[in-house]
Amino acid sequence: MNGDDDVPPITIPLGHQTSTSSLLSLPQMRPLVGDYPEDFIFRVEDTRSRSLALDFMAVSGAQADEKHVDRTVADDYLSSFLALVHAFHPIFDRDQLLASYEDVMRDGIGSDVRSGVFLAVLALGATASDPIDDDRDHEHGNTGDACMQRALRILVPAWMISFSGDVRISQGLILCALYFTYVVQPLTAWRLIHMASTSIQQLLIRQVPSVPFGDGGCYTARKGPEHSLTIFDNNISDILAEFHQPRSGIDVLVDRMPFPNYGTNPKLEHLCVLAEISARSLLNRMHHAIYFTDSLTIYAGRALDSLASSQSASDTPHPDASLLRMCSELNFQLERWYEALPVDIKPDLFDRTPGNKQACILRLRYWSAKQGIFRPFVVYATSSQFDSGGAEVPSSVISQCKVCLAACRAFLHGAGYLLMERTPYTYSSLQL
Repeated sequence: MNGDDDVPPITIPLGHQTSTSSLLSLPQMRPLVGDYPEDFIFRVEDTRSRSLALDFMAVSGAQADEKHVDRTVADDYLSSFLALVHAFHPIFDRDQLLASYEDVMRDGIGSDVRSGVFLAVLALGATASDPIDDDRDHEHGNTGDACMQRALRILVPAWMISFSGDVRISQGLILCALYFTYVVQPLTAWRLIHMASTSIQQLLIRQVPSVPFGDGGCYTARKGPEHSLTIFDNNISDILAEFHQPRSGIDVLVDRMPFPNYGTNPKLEHLCVLAEISARSLLNRMHHAIYFTDSLTIYAGRALDSLASSQSASDTPHPDASLLRMCSELNFQLERWYEALPVDIKPDLFDRTPGNKQACILRLRYWSAKQGIFRPFVVYATSSQFDSGGAEVPSSVISQCKVCLAACRAFLHGAGYLLMERTPYTYSSLQL
């Protein structure tokens, strides 16, 4: 048996306590913000009004006759997609995408799956360029909603009757999920990516070596259909971490996959994707090591109890000592991750103006991981055992609390740059 098969996958565990809802439900938070149920943020999100793009089945009669897509408008949307969306999620080969686009526009956008994929591309390009402070009536929705409705009318029924997996359907659903991250509908994005991942797994079960995509290129063993999902995994992982939604099983596969192979001369957008994937691996280790199973005692204020008392070197290690070592190791790995970033994409962690949005994202990943690693010390320092004033918080804990709070401030400061424009990271920017 391969030794790697004996190592369990490091994915976001169900029942972890890293989420914002878990933080709000802490006893020491009640005097500050009141009582919050564990799933408070999920309840808020679940009751929000849905995007107009989801009214894709509410079409009848003459409305069902799809309007012709003007070539000039479509070209503008495609240009916006390549400039604003592709840089974050380079799931296409640019030349192959352009060649397939020409084929689709020459034949005319119809009701086939290939047309559905490109309708999703056009929808993304249209909405990604919408201003975030748009004064239009919200009832009119986003610019790309009409194209997204058409895409969903094609792709969802196609997925329903496909039982052996289909690359183009999976790819189209991933693009649709990406669209709903741009319009900040995280639960809808989760649903669509869950659908896409089951289709991809159906393909992989049958070990399909090469599946054509339209008339312009194919996925191969080097860059298989799961490649698209690997790139999108960073966005969907933020949603899974907060809302504890059911996993499709693709996360186990993604954890065991090698990094995407972009050849010997990768573009900057490819380097950023690789950096994000490696950051996600570190965050998953943090979820497991600190906020899961036995580590949950940090939320009862017990994990660091014996820090207040001196221990000799001969004493048996207590859980608090193990947690200290774990936090130290994770912080070491975080610093190694940052130092290993190529200079062309390495963000200045403290610069007020990031060079580009990708640099801003990598900066947020760093500070999010930093505060998560050191949050247990803040939880401990604010626990009820220190309310009476009889016990003092150990100085070693205070120093770690300062690191956590500084990371929180840096995260909030950096998030502002992403929130000024439409990106697929709007929801992620609102989470520590």
